[in-house]
Amino acid sequence: MARTVVFDFDGVIHSYTSGWKGETNIPDPPVPGIQEALKEIHDAGYEVVVVSTRCKTVLGRMAIENWLDMYGMTQEVDKVCKEKPPAIAYIDDRAICFDGHPETLLKKIQNFQPWYKMPTLTPPNEPLTCGLVDRHGMPLRAGDTVAADKFFVYAVRYGSHNVNPDNCAPAYQVGWYLEIMWAYPGFEDSVGHTEPLYDIDGTAARYPAHCADTADGLYNLKLEVCCRQPEGDANA
Repeated sequence: MARTVVFDFDGVIHSYTSGWKGETNIPDPPVPGIQEALKEIHDAGYEVVVVSTRCKTVLGRMAIENWLDMYGMTQEVDKVCKEKPPAIAYIDDRAICFDGHPETLLKKIQNFQPWYKMPTLTPPNEPLTCGLVDRHGMPLRAGDTVAADKFFVYAVRYGSHNVNPDNCAPAYQVGWYLEIMWAYPGFEDSVGHTEPLYDIDGTAARYPAHCADTADGLYNLKLEVCCRQPEGDANA
């Protein structure tokens, strides 16, 4: 008899970077690597069950099944349902694993963050690049210090971060972004804030191209590498 492993859908299989958009609206791609993990688990003889409150309606369950089919994961999933069946393990982005110490539960609950809201910065000189270049054609990588004008200096980061380009609700994403490391006098409160990293025809930029009215303005939005740690210097 197959041993059952239960997976939550949103935040574990579906990356859920856009948040809740309705039970039939599943707009985001899979979590990187999850398809390979599901295949490995299924091939090892486990029954893979996906659960979600989306399945409270037939249309919601069908939306998940269609999404799994679109991304080629139907062969790795045995069942999609609303209720959690008995299983040897439950994989959920909002679970706290009980460790036998109930006295620590309140603190864990108060400090809890799902994985995609936790900082996961790459260290400087990590062999990870954006695939973008600065205004002079130099490839960017994690840990670079960059600038677009005299007002701010940024660090190029990769990981879970909160960007709010539309001044609306916080939007948690996983990917490349900029962290303000230095600000012109009078703007010091901005240090530590994060901003999206944009791609203008393969060139890294602080703002998207439509924010610039002129060619000079566009140039000023594009980033320039101003500092890079020497290779192997982990303490700089």
